[in-house]
Amino acid sequence: MGLLRKMFGGVLAAPLAVGIAGVPLPGGAQVANYPLGQSVNAGRGAVQSPVLTLDRDRMFADSDFGKRVAAEVAAAQARLLAENHKKETALADEEKKLTDERKTVSPEAFEKLANAFDAKVQKIRRDQDAKNRIIQAWRQKERQRFYEAALPILGQLVRDSGAVAILNSQAVFLSFKSIDVTDRAIARLDATLGDGAKGAGKIDLSASPPPAPSVSDGDAGSAPREVAVPGVGEAVAPNGVAPPGGGAAASGN
Repeated sequence: MGLLRKMFGGVLAAPLAVGIAGVPLPGGAQVANYPLGQSVNAGRGAVQSPVLTLDRDRMFADSDFGKRVAAEVAAAQARLLAENHKKETALADEEKKLTDERKTVSPEAFEKLANAFDAKVQKIRRDQDAKNRIIQAWRQKERQRFYEAALPILGQLVRDSGAVAILNSQAVFLSFKSIDVTDRAIARLDATLGDGAKGAGKIDLSASPPPAPSVSDGDAGSAPREVAVPGVGEAVAPNGVAPPGGGAAASGN
């Protein structure tokens, strides 16, 4: 061990600490057991790295764009909740009336009334579920619009940082906090995009709802695509995200 210390000047301890986190080391030293994706403060100032990390979800949620989307979704859900409560109250009154009528009508007539009431309840439930899908579809559309608009801005951030890539921090096992650019990205996006209200559609609960999602639906089903980032050059964006106005070509074509 003395020879190794002379050869590596104490550098050997760092990779060992990461590789066997939580295992006691000689001399009673103990290494912290870091959770998956946790950043570790380097403690030596900024780290020059060709790879940067970014929390994609926080970038959206904490941006002015994402806050506006969240506020509009919350307002729409509140309206839908109030509407649901009103309909539930009306159905409860109708059910009570139907129960009272059971004493005065024949079993056959009551069965028809009960079936009609059940059909009405099911239709209202489908209609309200459809309105919730409208809200979620609008949110997803705005989220996609945000990422498409963010792509060239993030590309410029990579270039200004002298890096070659940004990785989603949620998919990184271990990284230094100094290479996380989430806050810098949010600042640039807020300055450039604002809250994104211009060009955004309204949530219309009376519109035709999107189809119910299947089990296979989701972001993971989209293939990465090569995109031209203005002022930066060709880049690869995940999940088919491309900047506005086209300029994207499928990888391998």
